[in-house]
Amino acid sequence: MNKIKAFTLVELLVTISVLAIIASLAAPNLSRVLNNSKVKTSSGDILNFLQQARTEAVRLGKTVTICGSADGANCLSANKTNWATGLIAKSSASTTPLQKLTFENSKLSITAPETITFNPVGSTTAEHEITVAIADADTYSVCVEVIGRAFKSKTGC
Repeated sequence: MNKIKAFTLVELLVTISVLAIIASLAAPNLSRVLNNSKVKTSSGDILNFLQQARTEAVRLGKTVTICGSADGANCLSANKTNWATGLIAKSSASTTPLQKLTFENSKLSITAPETITFNPVGSTTAEHEITVAIADADTYSVCVEVIGRAFKSKTGC
């Protein structure tokens, strides 16, 4: 009679138990990694948005203003420094937004000035800092210099 080679029930239960313990230890770290990724991606999206708005200001030869927006059409009228719902870029020559950016993560916190304005040569009137964060994750800053150059930093502006 040939002997059948297989795992015993005890060996299978021990293996599953070990895998369950490892998975429970890895889950909190995975959540942090995902939140860090969301913050990094969102700050990169804001950086690209600012660079495009600056380019449009120079291309059109008009002032372009960026502000927080909840509806994608108008600047926020209350809590103007909270850009977590989204932002828009408007030209001084038009009432409709040139571009829109929305964020899907409700845990995302974006703190910014009320507005950032690029003049027709692509510069601003002051330095600006936009802070992007999620609780228990890394924080990124998007910095705008007076000359209009924008960059992303993990250590602040």
